[in-house]
Amino acid sequence: MDVVYRINCGSASEYTDTDGNRWMADGFFTGGLMAVREETLPIHCADAPEVYRSEHYGMERYSLPVKAGTYIVRLHFAETYDCNYQLGGRSFGVKINGAEVLSDFDPYRAAGGFACPTVVEYAGCTATDRIDIEFTINGMISGIEVFSTREGTPKTIRQITPVANAADLFIGKRQPTSPDARKLKILFIGNSMTFFWATPESVQAMLEIGTCDLRIEPHRSVHGGKNLEFHYNQTDALDRIKSGGFDFVVLQEYDKQLDAAAQFVEYAEKFDIAIKAGGAKPLLYAQPGHRSATDTERRTFMKQCTGVGRAIGAPIVPVCETLRRCYEKRPDLTWHNADTVHMGMYGGYAVACTFYAALTGGASFPPPAVLVQQVAIDPDIATFIQRRAVEAVREYTRPLPVV
Repeated sequence: MDVVYRINCGSASEYTDTDGNRWMADGFFTGGLMAVREETLPIHCADAPEVYRSEHYGMERYSLPVKAGTYIVRLHFAETYDCNYQLGGRSFGVKINGAEVLSDFDPYRAAGGFACPTVVEYAGCTATDRIDIEFTINGMISGIEVFSTREGTPKTIRQITPVANAADLFIGKRQPTSPDARKLKILFIGNSMTFFWATPESVQAMLEIGTCDLRIEPHRSVHGGKNLEFHYNQTDALDRIKSGGFDFVVLQEYDKQLDAAAQFVEYAEKFDIAIKAGGAKPLLYAQPGHRSATDTERRTFMKQCTGVGRAIGAPIVPVCETLRRCYEKRPDLTWHNADTVHMGMYGGYAVACTFYAALTGGASFPPPAVLVQQVAIDPDIATFIQRRAVEAVREYTRPLPVV
């Protein structure tokens, strides 16, 4: 196959991927807007991550001039808009030269998670002078590839590089599950502080790689930049809780609400009633705060979380305290992302370690496998982080019923 086009949709810049393929800047479109995410946004399992960090959305079509012939068209997608961190965040259809290729397509569902790439290939596309790629309302695209192929190639549509389970993206040998192992169904309610480094999947993978006889089945109700008040007043989280079947429900307050203890208590108490009515138990995620947070502010926030936990009888997952200890002892390491809001590689691992320690009572940690974002943690730094997580949990987390 000969390459005709590689388009980095949504980006005004050319890009050369890790295989040496050159992607041209966005072009040949009608309408829509371009968006580029932070370069530090982790893209799960991609040889061309920059392609998936940009998107063109709301456009009517792409019209690509070509010679008469037969072509293979590949459409690249990844859901990276944090308000769409959920199934059904958006769906749309795509036609290529009049043939319906996608209908009711949800990039999040198709790829199996947030910031996970997937590619849809349409082979046997015939064209006389151009290839028209038409989108219905809410359409988006991250990249387009077009290859020339032999005449008579059958018309086929297939999805390639699908991701069935985000935890499968972790590199590490899974241990066989003991017949006596307990499996917990956990609902995570929060915002990007929960999903940016795939916290639920990180903990799931650590348990499966390690030797602890505990497994989790994570579920999420997460919306970027939203607080517990939002989650309580929109139906998704409460509907999931009322459906029953969860062992724990994790409550994470909006990052900028660290000093709003009264509001935290109010909505934690409201959720607590629904959680217990659904047969589950609440867990409070004391999230780490922005990079600018001081040692004193983190200590104060932990006291506030302790008060909220006492008010509703909920254990605390003291991520904030883990990060405070990490900052105190290793200020030379970069704990936060470049955006100063979300966790960086080490901070993301610290979050997962704190949840792991809280759920297992500080059981032996598995080796620091390559994370879902395909970055490796130095074993010595991993051990340091694990110890800080265990210290924080022993100080702030009363034993959970699963230990």
